Amino acid sequence: MFWLIGGAIAAVGILGFLSYEENQAYSRYKSTESDLLKETEQREQQMQAQRTQHAYARNFREHIELHYASVQTANALYQHYEAHKNMVKMFRAKQNSLGTHIGMLKAKRDRATGEDKQAIKIELQQYYEYLKQAKAQLVSLYAAKDDLLNKIRKINQQTRAYKLYIRDHCGTQGHDWYARRLERSAIAAR
Repeated sequence: MFWLIGGAIAAVGILGFLSYEENQAYSRYKSTESDLLKETEQREQQMQAQRTQHAYARNFREHIELHYASVQTANALYQHYEAHKNMVKMFRAKQNSLGTHIGMLKAKRDRATGEDKQAIKIELQQYYEYLKQAKAQLVSLYAAKDDLLNKIRKINQQTRAYKLYIRDHCGTQGHDWYARRLERSAIAAR
């Protein structure tokens, strides 16, 4: 009965084998993920729309604000990627911990008799279920990693292209802005 509850809890994003802090971290990670992916897609569409509508090429401030928003989105996406790596580490560690605990329970089961042996078998089933959930989460996280990296690369490339678009289509203001960005980058690199 307990793992059925654990399975129901796992369906809504809380896994029974995680500590309270780990569950909180995982919940925060999942809640920011969908918002961030929507924001990334929105920024990509805005940049594409601005480039295709040359009538806006003269509105320098609007372009600069969109570029800045795109940089902020890319930074948030990278921070999400770092959180993703932490989630992978957490679930890997939990998987190893569960495997070790299962090994100890098996040894204990082999030495036990009667009711104790039956209780250990039930506990083993519970830990096998937890291990299965941890493995499923890892598979899901590994699958999402490449997609997340591709999104980071794509928005970075589009932001770079948009920066060049501003330079090439916003006249003197665009050239000056681009030159200032290069100067700031050179100073920051020192």
